[in-house]
Amino acid sequence: MSVGKRANLVVVVGLMMALVGDVAASPEGVLRRAKGLKHHRERLLLERLGPAFPVTSPVAQERPLAPTVGKAVNFEVLDHISLGGVAPEADVELFDHRGSTGEHAYVGTWSPGCTGRGVKIVDVSRPKRSELVAVARLKRDEVSYEDPVVKRVGKRDVLAVGVQGCSHFSISEGGLALFDVTHPKRPEKLSYLPVPVFFGGVHELDLARRPGGRVIALLAVPFSSHGGDFRIVNITYPKHPKTLAAWDIVSDSSLEITAGDRELTNRGQGIGYFNAYFAHSARAAEHGSTAYVSYWDAGVLKFDISRLRQPELIGQTTFHADDDGDAHSMTPYNNGGERYILQNDEDEGSLSPPRVTSSATGTTQYPAIEALGLPTPLLSRTGPVSELFHDAGVGCSPEDFEGAGGRTVAFEFENPFGRKDPPCGLGRQLVFAARAGARAVLINSFRPYRAFISFCCRRVVDELAEKGKDMPVVMVSDIDGLVDSIRATPDPRSVRVNLAPTTPAVGFLRVFAESTAADTNGDGVPEYQQVGQFAGLPHVRGELRTPNGVWSIHNTEVMGDRAYSSWYSHGIVALDMSDPTDPSKVGQFVPPTDDERRKTLGRGPASTWGLALDRQSGLIYVSDMRTGLWIIKPTGPAAPSD
Repeated sequence: MSVGKRANLVVVVGLMMALVGDVAASPEGVLRRAKGLKHHRERLLLERLGPAFPVTSPVAQERPLAPTVGKAVNFEVLDHISLGGVAPEADVELFDHRGSTGEHAYVGTWSPGCTGRGVKIVDVSRPKRSELVAVARLKRDEVSYEDPVVKRVGKRDVLAVGVQGCSHFSISEGGLALFDVTHPKRPEKLSYLPVPVFFGGVHELDLARRPGGRVIALLAVPFSSHGGDFRIVNITYPKHPKTLAAWDIVSDSSLEITAGDRELTNRGQGIGYFNAYFAHSARAAEHGSTAYVSYWDAGVLKFDISRLRQPELIGQTTFHADDDGDAHSMTPYNNGGERYILQNDEDEGSLSPPRVTSSATGTTQYPAIEALGLPTPLLSRTGPVSELFHDAGVGCSPEDFEGAGGRTVAFEFENPFGRKDPPCGLGRQLVFAARAGARAVLINSFRPYRAFISFCCRRVVDELAEKGKDMPVVMVSDIDGLVDSIRATPDPRSVRVNLAPTTPAVGFLRVFAESTAADTNGDGVPEYQQVGQFAGLPHVRGELRTPNGVWSIHNTEVMGDRAYSSWYSHGIVALDMSDPTDPSKVGQFVPPTDDERRKTLGRGPASTWGLALDRQSGLIYVSDMRTGLWIIKPTGPAAPSD
């Protein structure tokens, strides 16, 4: 007997026992048992291995008219449904199947737990009586389905979802899965397009219908092992998807490294504490003739894809040397005849990169990071350090550090993972600097990528804790030329090096105006300048140690002159965008927390992933990693005014 039939039998037998066997049972007791059996059955189905399958129920699910919420300011909560399973909810898509089928929400699942449970399909045609009706998945475990998108393709409603392998230790075959969801209760697999990667797979995607009727998928494939991270796929015939183009930031562009003046040659030449270039998200505009690709430390890249096989890079957003990068996703916003890019920077760590300058290089700032995991202090504790320069060269002997007392000491460092026999270990170099009485350390990372401080051996930790307790450690990269510029001066020891902390911050919303486009660095691609931002929430700026939770922005969608951002532990934040240069908060919805997924997420506050807008009804569908699907409606100032 199949799991589905066995679960149906459980419900039927349970109802018979409640209605017939227990004569004294009250109507409330019968309903409570029926609801419990339905929930148990849905759990069985969610844990089932196998292809896409329906979830049906003979019992209507009853819920309170006003679900319990954590916070609702200028939002009305219409419904909530817990979707069960071990894997947390990921992004959400809303699609109107028209006719009697009506609207359905498609909710992805994330990798923790890595159950491969697929996309959960929820009938929301009656917003106050939503019901889980099916799950679309492949016959594979240990994969996640984070970003679902649905589009009418020919005579079918097609669900496209990125599939990612959960193992980070071997090459995995992620890809694009396509399902026929014309009948949402009976999803059927149409095809699977594999995309070999070092790890992961298709992360985020978008679908667009071109004027001639062709339907394309725009894929973000982080760290693709073959071809490029940004891919264009023809899915007009969804049983036979075909890759049309694959674009790579290193081999297919002449972009300069972010906040630098050299051509980008390596994906590790990014900025901040996750210094990398990779396509994280892709979004279509202008009926599939434009693509915006959020490319992490490269910002958001805008492409002209009118020729699908030859995407042309025509613009990008920018970061400064003391930014952390991490362009996660974007949404285009039109206001007053002008196009703005609303960029979401997903940065969960509050430590911001330090500001590094020198008297030899003037006002030029250099990308840098501070040492984490060492007993040496952060600049946020010691305050700015401005001392004369000492060049320790390779820094592998005590003699290299003679005369370093009270100075900022620079030495070369090669990541031990980058070669078999590095000159010496970082721990030894730091101990020599501490013994010499250095005021601060400036590590010059001598690799083709930007700064990355690897682990330090334990045997030196105690000595650093004693002798380096007031010695901050900062790393810059040789490719930016700071240390070489100082060494090129007539008297390097007279050069003053300035190390300063910057305001701690997690990811927030940046606003760029496309009208500001100008090729300021001469690499052939115009840069868009930032004209506004919103970071006005607790724990987003100014706190190095934040409470338990994730306080970074994640995704943003626009309805009229209002933007709605999913902001993890801040829930959904409504922003007045009537003046794009000065967004202001006008509402907030925060789901309550739940310990059901404490084994995969730990304990903590809400963790809102994504949102989907119904622009006709004004409703917002919210996916929360801990508690499931919420349906809310903005009211008062949070509702669009146009």
